[in-house]
Amino acid sequence: MIRGEEHLPLNPSLAYATSRGMQLTYLDRTSYRDQRSEEVIAPLRERFGESLCSKAAAAWAPR
Repeated sequence: MIRGEEHLPLNPSLAYATSRGMQLTYLDRTSYRDQRSEEVIAPLRERFGESLCSKAAAAWAPR
């Protein structure tokens, strides 16, 4: 997931990621800020499944 809106052409990092098969999904800045809320997580869980969302939630957890 990428914070912000899509801008073309892609920057070198995102261009490399897509050239290696990564699918980019953009999350607007407000949603990214609220990334731990159920309102943000529920549609992502529906789209990508529980496993991916659990990994993302773990990455976003406070340390």
